[in-house]
Formats: sequence, structure tokens, C-alpha cells
Amino acid sequence: MSTRQDEVSMEADRPRSVSDPRIQTPSLVIMLGSTSAIAGLELMRHMLSLKPDDLRRVALVYIDTDDQPNAVVVPQAT
Repeated sequence: MSTRQDEVSMEADRPRSVSDPRIQTPSLVIMLGSTSAIAGLELMRHMLSLKPDDLRRVALVYIDTDDQPNAVVVPQAT
């Protein structure tokens, strides 16, 4: 029996919760600031077990909300 046939039979033996798509609806995850980025890291850790088709259904966006002081707002020394 070849290796490819072993892989096919093993795929058929997997539970449907593992072999079927797990992400039904495309999702956009928006993380604002560092606290949500920590939650995003945990989400990414859980996404490691997803199949490539499921991974393409999830987009992650991180927006850094820590603004640098604006040169117009910073008082100028006289």
C-alpha cells in the first residue's frame, strides 16, 4: 500500500469536526491597541490547526492606537 493511499484512508477516518471546513463565513478581526493584540495572539495560536482553505477566510488587522506627539501640539521652547 502506498503512502498516498495511507493518507487518504487516514483522512476518511478523521472526525468531521476536523476534516470539514471550520470557518463558514469570512471574518475580519480588527485589533485596536496593545490589549486586543494580546487577544489576537491567542486567536492566532488557535488558528494554527486550521486548514489552508479556512485560513484564507480570516483576515487580521492590527491598528496601533498609541499616537506619537504631534509637532503642532507639542509646546515649543521660547
